[in-house]
Amino acid sequence: MKVGSEQFLIPVGVVKVSKNEHRVKFRDKTATNGIRSAVFVLGKDGLYRGKITMVGLDLDVLITNREQLPLCAWFGVRVGNDEMLQGLSFDIPKLPPSKRMTLPGFCTDISGQW
Repeated sequence: MKVGSEQFLIPVGVVKVSKNEHRVKFRDKTATNGIRSAVFVLGKDGLYRGKITMVGLDLDVLITNREQLPLCAWFGVRVGNDEMLQGLSFDIPKLPPSKRMTLPGFCTDISGQW
């Protein structure tokens, strides 16, 4: 997975897929920088919805630019040769010391190139 210029990798063979292939899970309780867990569930509409927990991210750009939030940045996921690339809104709903970041939706006002 890539967010802006940071790239986070999940090693091959550690992702668990349910028997009916409707749920995809990954968990690394020891992660200190990157993806701690990810769960994606296939909905009745054919779209996957998920939750990703990440640790060790540098959120300074969000904290120091609160007046410009939500911030639009590149978000991409690649599995083998399949890739999804989209602009995603990043926001911090509470003031520091909160470490929670939300992704309120997709966006198109992306500065720079991937």
